[in-house]
Amino acid sequence: MVLILRLRPDAKDLQQAVRTLRGFDRVSLKPGETKHLTIKLEERSFQYWGEAAQKWVTNAGDRTIFVGDADALDHLPLTAKVEIKAAQ
Repeated sequence: MVLILRLRPDAKDLQQAVRTLRGFDRVSLKPGETKHLTIKLEERSFQYWGEAAQKWVTNAGDRTIFVGDADALDHLPLTAKVEIKAAQ
């Protein structure tokens, strides 16, 4: 099984694609078995390429993280909200 992690900006004005793939991991499970996995998100995971500035850009705002089975992209049952704050 391949677990995927997708990221969605919650504000409509953020310059990121909807549900962008930001991480994945392969895991083998026996029936009834559970495992804990860690998928690290680096700073770049929350950025987009700004054509005008020709650099990676981070917009402040809320994001939703979705995690689930890569074979069921329409069903990503684990979710979490994160807030990206503006650079000081």
